[in-house]
Amino acid sequence: MKENKKIIIAVAWPYANGDLHVGHPAGYLLPASVMNEYFRVRGRDVVMISGSDMHGTPVAVRAMKEGLKPYEYAKKQHQRHAETMQQIGLNYSLYTTTATTTHAKVVQWLFTKLEGKGYITKADSENFWSEKEHKFLLDRYIEGTCPHCGFTKARGDQCDNCGKTLTPDELIDPVSIFGDKELKKRKSTNYYLDLAKIQPLLEKHYEGKVNFTNWRNHVRSTTKAWIDEGLEPRAITRDMDGYGVQLPLGYEIEGQEGKVIYVWFEAVTGYLSAVVEKSLREKGEDFESGEFGITASDIVAEDDVLESAINGQSFVWQEYWNSEDSNSYYFMGKDNIPFHAVIWTAMLLGLNDGAESGNKFVLPTNIFANQYLNLSGGKFSKSTGNVIDTREFWEKYGDTSARYYLISRLPENKDYDFTWEEFVSATNNELIANLANFINRTLTFYSKNIEAFQNSDSKENISNEVAEKIQRSSDKVKEHIELGEFSDGMKEIMELASFGNKYFNDSEIWAVIKTDVNKAAKIQKDLLGIIIALRLLLTPYLPKLSAEIAEMLGLDELDLAVGEDNWKVGIEKAKNSIEFMSVTKEVKPLIRKLVMPDGDTQTSSNLVAELVE
Repeated sequence: MKENKKIIIAVAWPYANGDLHVGHPAGYLLPASVMNEYFRVRGRDVVMISGSDMHGTPVAVRAMKEGLKPYEYAKKQHQRHAETMQQIGLNYSLYTTTATTTHAKVVQWLFTKLEGKGYITKADSENFWSEKEHKFLLDRYIEGTCPHCGFTKARGDQCDNCGKTLTPDELIDPVSIFGDKELKKRKSTNYYLDLAKIQPLLEKHYEGKVNFTNWRNHVRSTTKAWIDEGLEPRAITRDMDGYGVQLPLGYEIEGQEGKVIYVWFEAVTGYLSAVVEKSLREKGEDFESGEFGITASDIVAEDDVLESAINGQSFVWQEYWNSEDSNSYYFMGKDNIPFHAVIWTAMLLGLNDGAESGNKFVLPTNIFANQYLNLSGGKFSKSTGNVIDTREFWEKYGDTSARYYLISRLPENKDYDFTWEEFVSATNNELIANLANFINRTLTFYSKNIEAFQNSDSKENISNEVAEKIQRSSDKVKEHIELGEFSDGMKEIMELASFGNKYFNDSEIWAVIKTDVNKAAKIQKDLLGIIIALRLLLTPYLPKLSAEIAEMLGLDELDLAVGEDNWKVGIEKAKNSIEFMSVTKEVKPLIRKLVMPDGDTQTSSNLVAELVE
């Protein structure tokens, strides 16, 4: 990868229809966070963007149950999402919503561009109508039996049991959630994305994409299966009482008011609109938005968003989206693979068709879609109570224990089962017994003998053995992160900690210092070098633990700026001459142990592991 490439980290937009359970961090939030922090440390111009998906039937259905208007409910839920994102340490360049003026204008622009290229058509269809509610039934207003697995509570858009994408017409014995005794149909005219027409572009793209072989097997196979099956036109508009992004002026359908652009089309477009909005927020009146017709007045200062930046970022949206020197990485759960690898990629290919090289939009470099994290043998489900709330989990167990367990067990290539017993074991027997134990015992011994080390005649650098081990670990962690193998990167860090523990034991430094202070000082330099390296390698994974280590050793905060490769500099520092600096903070246990209470721990949503004070 060229070091000057700009990087887009595109994180799936969670529906604003309920709180986030721990399947969300494990599914896509924490992997995106690790990659974002890694590239920031490497000094890359990286933007991580996402937001709350305010539209669509999941929001409308939940709002109806809460007795609120859709936007009122979505706004409240977005605020909770934003708080959760902050709590778990996600440094978004921008976390926004799909309800902004910027987003609407970019979506409408994309609609008109694709329509102008002949990739959007208009056609009539027969859609389910509710006589009781006197309106067309949205897909999630219809339930029935899944034709693929026989699940009797499948929705009109998806089966939660087998994960298959559905249409209401595919359901067996469909019924309305409003209690209509008989489902009827009425004619509705809608716009369609002509995926069949774009399919040859998709086929050519994936046939010629050498890096496609580096994608995860289940992402490749899902993508190939969709394309091999043959794509069909997909409705872009729907009847939703006007809640959503409106059609562009001049594209309204006479006599069928209330149509909006389908959420699957506008949500993925958020990856573009969020970068455009970030540019506008940073550049203000000086921003040139191109064809979008967006100005600084479209940004409301009090918008409830999350923002961050590092020094030297350009924040010119075209440099991220229209440059050949740009990579884009997407993070989501496996149910979203078709919408990104097939549909969003098709939309971009259609947009690029006939465009000059400097105006083409960057296609996905890789799609890191995780499998599902399950809970004690069952799927996460709010309705059954089989769920762990993300905010409660972080509040009770802390960032380091929560992040470590979920990252070290990420369901990258297959579903993974969360159990409380394993969470406790991972905290006590891995995170504490290995990593925290090495750091604590090394710094405790060092702080007790610091005067002797500072008065020693030791002038050597750290040993070749330790320097080579640090470099190998650094190279492997870098490789794993850039390939999206985040759990393997965490394992490599833990292996370095294991190496440190063994080195501490084998050296018997506690005995050596009694007879040879200079030799003990050389051993201590090796141990400190490992800890300094661990501090750096942990930064993308366990940032709070990394900061605590730095604070104890009096190390400066990392100077995050474009062009400043803190990773390279930090590893070189860890490998070379170590000064016997003072321990600036009392050495205390970094992580508290957990204990399982007596009784059944598998059947409820309550947080069951207890902290040992």
